Amino acid sequence: MSIEKYLSRVQQADQLIRLKSTGSPRNFGELLNISERQVYNLIDDLRTLGAPIVYDRCRQTYYYTRHVKINATICVEELSEIETLKISGGSIFRENLSKLQFHCTLSA
Repeated sequence: MSIEKYLSRVQQADQLIRLKSTGSPRNFGELLNISERQVYNLIDDLRTLGAPIVYDRCRQTYYYTRHVKINATICVEELSEIETLKISGGSIFRENLSKLQFHCTLSA
């Protein structure tokens, strides 16, 4: 999956969670065009980044327990000569994947 597609999915999921209109994990997956398993993975990713997401079984929706802002950005940086020499079978991509920054900012 492309980074752009993933970021778009994160933004769409954030909007649905913010509106408390995700539905069940299965319905949420249908809204995002992904499987239920991928919904769980996406929620885990967001929680790992600090997003306070919970699921309400009575209302059948995910929601944030505090006001947060999801800001996903991609940083493109020129590689130094030493970093260029490290390129080996695509490992430079994995090492620099950390430059894909997700910020979960808590707001008052």
